[in-house]
Amino acid sequence: MLTHYIKIAFRNMRKHKIQNIVGIIGLAISFAFFALGYNWMEYETSYDGFYPDSKHIYRIYGIEKQTGRTLDQLPSILSEKLNQEFPEVEKVAMIYPRYGSSIKWEEKVLGNVDFRFVDEYFFEIFPQNIICGKTDHLFYTPEEAVITEKFSRKYWASPEDALGKTLKDGYGQTLTIVAVIENPPANSNFQLDGYRTDIMGRKFSQQNALDKQWSVMMNQIFILLNENTDIATFQQKIQNYAIDNKFNENLVLKAVNIADMRHTMGTNLSFNITYIYTFAGAGLLLLFCSIFNFLNLYINRMLQRAREIKLRKTVGGYNHNIINQLQTELAIQLILICIVGILLLKLAIPIFEQRFETQIININLWKQFLLIAIIGFAIIFIACLLAEIKFIHFSSLSQTYSKYTNRLFRNISICIQLAICILFLMSAFIFRQQVSFMDNFGWGFKKEGLIQMTMHHRDRKSITENIKQLALVNEFIPTGLFNISNEPHVMAGEIKWVEKPEGFNPIIEVYDVGRNFNKGFEIPIVKGRFFEEEDIISEETPRGISLKSNKIVVNQGMEKLMGKENIIGETIEIPTGAIYSSGAAEMETMEVIGVINDFHTLTLQKPVYPLILRCVNSEFWGYYNYVRVKDGTEEQAIAAITEVFKKFASPGDPEEVDLITMPQLLDDLSKSEKASLQLFAVLAVLCIIIAIFGIYSISSSNIERRKKEIAVRKVCGATATNIVGMFVAEYSKLLLFANLIALPPALFFMSRWLEQYAYHIDIHIWMVLLIIAFTFVLVISTIFAQVIDAANQNPAEVVKAE
Repeated sequence: MLTHYIKIAFRNMRKHKIQNIVGIIGLAISFAFFALGYNWMEYETSYDGFYPDSKHIYRIYGIEKQTGRTLDQLPSILSEKLNQEFPEVEKVAMIYPRYGSSIKWEEKVLGNVDFRFVDEYFFEIFPQNIICGKTDHLFYTPEEAVITEKFSRKYWASPEDALGKTLKDGYGQTLTIVAVIENPPANSNFQLDGYRTDIMGRKFSQQNALDKQWSVMMNQIFILLNENTDIATFQQKIQNYAIDNKFNENLVLKAVNIADMRHTMGTNLSFNITYIYTFAGAGLLLLFCSIFNFLNLYINRMLQRAREIKLRKTVGGYNHNIINQLQTELAIQLILICIVGILLLKLAIPIFEQRFETQIININLWKQFLLIAIIGFAIIFIACLLAEIKFIHFSSLSQTYSKYTNRLFRNISICIQLAICILFLMSAFIFRQQVSFMDNFGWGFKKEGLIQMTMHHRDRKSITENIKQLALVNEFIPTGLFNISNEPHVMAGEIKWVEKPEGFNPIIEVYDVGRNFNKGFEIPIVKGRFFEEEDIISEETPRGISLKSNKIVVNQGMEKLMGKENIIGETIEIPTGAIYSSGAAEMETMEVIGVINDFHTLTLQKPVYPLILRCVNSEFWGYYNYVRVKDGTEEQAIAAITEVFKKFASPGDPEEVDLITMPQLLDDLSKSEKASLQLFAVLAVLCIIIAIFGIYSISSSNIERRKKEIAVRKVCGATATNIVGMFVAEYSKLLLFANLIALPPALFFMSRWLEQYAYHIDIHIWMVLLIIAFTFVLVISTIFAQVIDAANQNPAEVVKAE
């Protein structure tokens, strides 16, 4: 009997092959897409979730009250207060500032090793799996270092061989490797080479007066809360602790679980958590669209077999046999969906990992795919079984069933599918407009022909001098930390000028740049002048020529902030970066010599902040430098510059050279937006294909069943135009309802998304009308040929055939 069911099932699948292919591939794509999105969401929200007490481990961070800026580093004295005054806190651990220096073993330079400076309590909150070596009382002496297995195997034969080795850092301090730990998993925030005890940070903090220590923010603070702690209550308690106690009246404190820390503190991530949730949510909507389409097509095929079912019942077929036949056909389709879905996942995983810069946890992915498939199949089985039972029960009244039950389900299903299509179309269209706006946005400087170099190598002087001599290089532009990024490099609150209002501490960016910065970036000077040679005082130092100046150039935003029409000759006090033992910042008085046009130093999510430019104190020691080359020669210039870096590479220098063109850098900053556009465009296309094939198949069978009705209408005087108008009006109503369902949430979602940008497009009514017109043309063109054909048939031939 089962063999008989299977033969008939494949016969029927071949008969309705287009509908079956659309339903199977649509569901397979949806299952695979949603499984990838869900896996990505779980992976990104499970960082450091493998620690035993991860649910109760929080990182304390700050918000600058007057500017709203996130502060990832806090005063070390706060850790003492957390231990003393918050009974909810069981343990406190700190990560101190990283003092970059090379590490040597014997005479071999190991490079700028990524050791994290921690206190003796760090491993109590974040226990590590120790492969070999000391297992307790780590970091109680300053000479101890704990390294990862990966680092140990890089320089020694085995982890055991690394134990006891003595290292020396650039400050002359010796370190003894006392333990080797397992490599951190990929979904950990602590990707590094090892750990060591801090000395300098503690001494520096303790040198300051007690009341001044709250202004020295250098440390990352982690806490382990009691498992019974209500986090909402704790958040309220800690929020204004520094302000209420007058420790630091500009510091609001927050706590974030370590699983969420990556997306709360990681401002430079290509894809934030909102995008990842959107990806998973979009996959769920696509899944709904595919399930409704599958059910609609399945019920439609079942109705097309009404005569077959009647004949089976007439010759003695039992209801349960007919249901078994239909369920066998359904089971075969679902098995095919699962197979196709697995094959699609296999093909999609490497592309997905590369495009979204993440890793797929394969074990979890297959579990999630199977779970999603089981839930989806259960819904489909139950829905189809109910439809089959009702269909067989009403088989003698199939016309009534078709008129009321199927038409209602068909219309609801088509409406939902069209609504999801419209939502994705509207979103993709607005994404496209915003991405186009960003691509063509004027940044205030010429980005073409500009190349950024990140100076990781040691012999920067030789590299700089040889790059200047390259024929392709028109300008070499030294800077300190100037970089187009997501967050400003600020010194807010400490910059002073005459008539500055009390308590007024806006965000002000301060960068060191070379004398030819405005020329190299092609930024116009509005007033005064840029740096000239006579503004610079040259001094010989052991590290080369040191250039100093008491002159500064500001942008128009800074001039407006100071509230004067002309600030040339005005003085501004700027912190040097040094701090006195009293805790007060050392200041230097600078004279404004020029005002330049506003230009963007941040992504378009941020406005142009007031900006101060100082002259670099050494053209050979900047972290970011730039070169200006002729347009179209960027690739050749990058190849030539790379060779210079390799030629003057020192032992321990990185193998990779960090060079990027400015257009590519700006493009990377909008990577999330462009990925969102691609996502919604792909989803819109998939939904359109699924919906259009579904509408075409359903409208075909619907028109076929209504041929007699059309013939009667024509006999009674209706013209072909009347018949076409009837069907167009019917589908237009469905389309109108779909637009009413989809457009409000789409416009709300996209309006909220655009609000995160300081510079963005506006949503206009013509955009809405364009989407409505596009979907109308799409749907009507899908059914138009069939309707025309049915409307022009000879009524006599139709009635005769019936």
